[in-house]
Amino acid sequence: MKVRVINTEHPGTVFGDPVFLLDEDLESVDRCPACDAGSGQQVLSRSEGQRGPTLTLQHCSACAHVYLGRRPSSAWYQDYYARDWDTGRSRIERLAEPARWTTRLKERVRAVPGARRLWRAAQAIVATEAAPTIRDLRGEEMLCMLAGLGSAGAIKQLAQGGRVLELGSGHGGALSILKEAGFEAVGTEASEYRVAQCRERGLDVVQTPIDDLSAVASRGPFDFLYSCHVVEHLLDPFGTLEQAVALVRDGGYVYLEVPHAAVAEGLVKLLHYPLHSQVFCISSMTALLGRMGLTVTRIHADVNLHVVAQKGVDDFDFPSLRGSADPLGFLRGSGRWLESPGQLSIYFDDWHVRIERPDGDLVYDRARPYATRPYQPGKPSPLGRTFAVDVQKAGDDEFWPIRFIHAGDRAPIWMKYQ
Repeated sequence: MKVRVINTEHPGTVFGDPVFLLDEDLESVDRCPACDAGSGQQVLSRSEGQRGPTLTLQHCSACAHVYLGRRPSSAWYQDYYARDWDTGRSRIERLAEPARWTTRLKERVRAVPGARRLWRAAQAIVATEAAPTIRDLRGEEMLCMLAGLGSAGAIKQLAQGGRVLELGSGHGGALSILKEAGFEAVGTEASEYRVAQCRERGLDVVQTPIDDLSAVASRGPFDFLYSCHVVEHLLDPFGTLEQAVALVRDGGYVYLEVPHAAVAEGLVKLLHYPLHSQVFCISSMTALLGRMGLTVTRIHADVNLHVVAQKGVDDFDFPSLRGSADPLGFLRGSGRWLESPGQLSIYFDDWHVRIERPDGDLVYDRARPYATRPYQPGKPSPLGRTFAVDVQKAGDDEFWPIRFIHAGDRAPIWMKYQ
């Protein structure tokens, strides 16, 4: 099926101009990054210009993993995450400033010496039963995850003497929670800018390339590996995780959180904003962890996948998890537009997908899957993009791959901030 892209817009100037990748910026993979299957890899869609495809999205029939089969190279991503990822962040903060005064006030109060201890003491006085001492959402999610490791006594022992390695620390939000919870916490991060931010907060963060953890190898062994919304960015999730898992002691735990394929990030987004090169479902994540000898002990699935695994333990009775071989399952979050040939307008950002005809007739609307912020008509997110397209469905036998055809020599992507 052909989807001719008539026009593209990116409201505001945060994303800057589109990037047109050269052939030397691209690489291809012919095996599933999750389960390593070589056969049964189906091309779902491709974004192409007059010189051929820029990116392709593929589906593994063995484990139902979805991934970029033709994608920016490891060297290109390393340069992006190390330098370009944070360029223009101050502009984004300024755009969002009216809604963030409470956050700034909270940070100033927290900076007052002893403020955190006074807050925890007040919580202990008013609490009717034992409650987490970290009350923000991410802290509570983390403590709930830790509750899956065993008894309360085991949690306390782990928190008192446990050593944790965080893969991809970002600005240090999770690492500071882990440190406050009693862990000896070490983080890794590719961006020099973010490493400096973390160190200013007194956090122990090592700058590493996105695919090489040798700089932190001497800091092991660790009791616990933690990674939140990082693995979906990795080109070689097995290779990078294998390095990290090698630093975890036998009997230690691994916790990973990634976006859930059930949210269906969408073909048009992944082919034009390839920030995520992997889309995991339960079966593909368990296949990935099983390849490195980890035993999955707990899974929670909502808009994200929360997976706890243990190293060096015997297998136990855990439900068999098989992937679906039907790639249409990946389209359920944004597939209705495929049934609507003709001209359409597609708006999408990280939180919202809205597809309508030129006359305003709504074809599809998936709002706020992450419950973050609402779509405001006429006031798109600064990270949003709008595509005017012409969908041409020739027949069922020509459905795959779905081809997004751009008029220029090369298909554009949006990645870099101004």
